[in-house]
Amino acid sequence: MNKKLMLFLNACMLQFANVGGGYNSSAQILETDLAKLGIKFPKKLWFQYKLPGGISPEKFEIESGKIDFFVFKYPTIKDLIQIGCVDRGGLSDEELDVVEKYRASQRTKYLEVLDKHFKWVKENNPELSIVNIPDDEIAKSNFLRGALYGFGPEEISYFINRSYEQAESDHNEQKQLRIVLDKIGVRLEYILCPDNRALLQKQVNEYLMKKNQGKGKE
Repeated sequence: MNKKLMLFLNACMLQFANVGGGYNSSAQILETDLAKLGIKFPKKLWFQYKLPGGISPEKFEIESGKIDFFVFKYPTIKDLIQIGCVDRGGLSDEELDVVEKYRASQRTKYLEVLDKHFKWVKENNPELSIVNIPDDEIAKSNFLRGALYGFGPEEISYFINRSYEQAESDHNEQKQLRIVLDKIGVRLEYILCPDNRALLQKQVNEYLMKKNQGKGKE
């Protein structure tokens, strides 16, 4: 491919990875917000895992996005253009097809990279030994994403293995919990496993009860 098409491919990859806004960890944000209110969650929420080659989470986020872009067939590059994620930059349909074919030709290479990173992270972080991971690329990708964002082992395992019905239930339950959390300035931007979500709800209820009792004494 020529330089123009390679630049376009790179733009598509970055948009696919959705890393334009800069790195942050939702687990770290939640842990920090709770600490500011004096809420001590009984479990560790944010982990700083070892990543391949000592790479930073910020750089590994881009690396993981690049892997996913080449490993997964969808959305296609034309899909990314259609939904407004990337500008086609005046490229013809024939040129877009060339880029898509090149992307497909790299899949085997990046499947090997995905597997290599997955094994390294699993073997070098004992905390993650409890995570049950099916032998497929979606699970391995989600595992690496969970590790680079510092999610707890319980959250990573739950997210990878939950059913469609559980995902719907999570959406509804976390929506209700977020309504309460928003009022006290706590951000919950990722999926907690049901046990930890129940623990968080219990602690928030206790916090609000003490806060209301304090107001009643004024």
